[in-house]
Amino acid sequence: MFIVFLILTFFINWGVRYKIEESRFVSEAESLFWQIDQIIEDNDESVAEIVDEFSQQCLTNALTAAYMAEANPELYTDIDALAAVAELLGVDEIHFFDTDGNLYFGTHPEYYGYSFSSGSQMGYFLPMLEDASLMLCQDITPNTAESKPMQYAAVWNENGTGIVQIGVTPDRVLAVQEGNDISDVFDMMPISDDQIFLAIDQSSCEIVGSTSESVMESSVASLGTFLSDENISAMTDTTIGDYVIDGQTYLYLIHHTDELVVVDLYEKESIMESVTVDSIIVSIYVFLFAVVFVIFITIYLNRKIIRSIITINSKLERIEQGDLSVTMVQNSVPEIRALSDHINSMVRSLINQAHKLSMALDLAQIPTGIVEYDCVTQKITATGKVREILHLSLDEYNESFRNADTLALKLKEIREINITEEKNILWFKGSDIYIKMESFQDRDSTLVLLMDISKEIQEKEIIKQERDTDILTGLYNRRAFYYNAEQSLSTASTPYYAICMIDLDNLKTINDVYGHEVGDVYIKSIADMIFFEGTFIAGRLGGDEFAVLLYNAPSEEALQQYIRAVEQEQDSHTLEVTQGNVVPLAFSMGCAFATVDDTDYINLIKIADHRMYQNKCSRKGSTQNIRYQG
Repeated sequence: MFIVFLILTFFINWGVRYKIEESRFVSEAESLFWQIDQIIEDNDESVAEIVDEFSQQCLTNALTAAYMAEANPELYTDIDALAAVAELLGVDEIHFFDTDGNLYFGTHPEYYGYSFSSGSQMGYFLPMLEDASLMLCQDITPNTAESKPMQYAAVWNENGTGIVQIGVTPDRVLAVQEGNDISDVFDMMPISDDQIFLAIDQSSCEIVGSTSESVMESSVASLGTFLSDENISAMTDTTIGDYVIDGQTYLYLIHHTDELVVVDLYEKESIMESVTVDSIIVSIYVFLFAVVFVIFITIYLNRKIIRSIITINSKLERIEQGDLSVTMVQNSVPEIRALSDHINSMVRSLINQAHKLSMALDLAQIPTGIVEYDCVTQKITATGKVREILHLSLDEYNESFRNADTLALKLKEIREINITEEKNILWFKGSDIYIKMESFQDRDSTLVLLMDISKEIQEKEIIKQERDTDILTGLYNRRAFYYNAEQSLSTASTPYYAICMIDLDNLKTINDVYGHEVGDVYIKSIADMIFFEGTFIAGRLGGDEFAVLLYNAPSEEALQQYIRAVEQEQDSHTLEVTQGNVVPLAFSMGCAFATVDDTDYINLIKIADHRMYQNKCSRKGSTQNIRYQG
């Protein structure tokens, strides 16, 4: 009879454990599906932000082009000058339309004669002919003439006599959109070796992503009928079943997104093996427990059980009231001893809850600390990372976490000392440490979440530096120079500033004679010479073209003095290009002053550029003497 009971226990436990494992698979799959949905949603939002930022930049460039055309009427007839403006603005095309929507001039003569009636792409701007207040930016669309992806923006000029349109190749936006695919999402998922994820496009029924290379290289049809067009359309998010791939049986679960069907496959053999082992272990425990119970129940029942239960109940009341210092005394009765052990484990679990959570976060490599204050028991628990994240000594930590008042005082002090402009982000002054602090409160407790986001901040700074810096010279690139020039002038403390345009002499000759590697050394050497006294920013606008903004000068005479010091360096240095063969480090320079020439720094750039070319012409005889000496 007892053997029958053990066998029955084994099979019941096996069935229950299998259902539990199946439920666990469903729960974990649903959690992973949720993470996939969140990542896809976050990626879509990120792409949308980049698209919106790019569209705003297109409109800004269109307004700038219209303003420059009004200020420089020759742009309506001089295609080279218009192309220079397009390069300055960083756009690919600039077109001028008359009030009837006909394209009559622009950087691309092959487009002349097109109008807003020339196809659906150009027809997007037809409403502007009815409403002169409209400024339109078109989504990325193949253009009418060449069917290449472009983004166009158009505005009326200031006097309302025509429309100015710019066109930009959206390489950055297209690159971001191409990188936002399901395979990248799968790479971020914590998936076990016994698990396969695959994604199927609902419209084409093609596999578009998988964690298994063999599955990714297969077609939907080759994987069997359960992934046929009819089955995919009939499946719901609760669809679960068995499926065989390459002789291996998998438990699968289906999840639908807006465009995809995501399938989670888990090896059934692994589940059955785990369930069988657990069931055998449970059966052994049942057998041993029964033997012990039969031997000792008669001896200890009356003497030990009731007294121990009374003691346990008394201590449980103290635990319920918040006294976690209670320890259950060991008892010779296995059941009572096991109960005492479980209660002691429960108490230890409550005490060490924060420590366990901290260990889990450490294993997951998440620099996060959590502090919880229980309003009922007035107990404070914290994960091990809290002291490290807040940079507290052991004495400071013990004092601060003594009670709710000292904890609140310490957190307030940290917030006040380390506040930043961004909400809930703390910066520890004199370091590169940034902490995000969030607090949550419910009826019975307050939770404070601390996250060390220093790495994230540092990565953003690196990306910004790589985006804004010319790799060869270490100076600002064109985009960064213009942006920082505007920012610097908007906060300048004096009206005295100047723009200097610098162009390297003989760079083409040096490249032709000695090669581009020597040419790069030549560029870098002269870039290192571009150093002015006072406050300035410098940038490399093109191959051999540099620009310098000097600002916050105390007077125009000071600016003149700064510039003269650099002019003396024009022909005073040489570069050894080969052994015993040197060439002069020569450059031409022209400057324009805000208080003399113009107050608009864009116009100053043009004036300085013109004077630079005058300087180059006056020095031409001394800058063309490079000859190869082999």
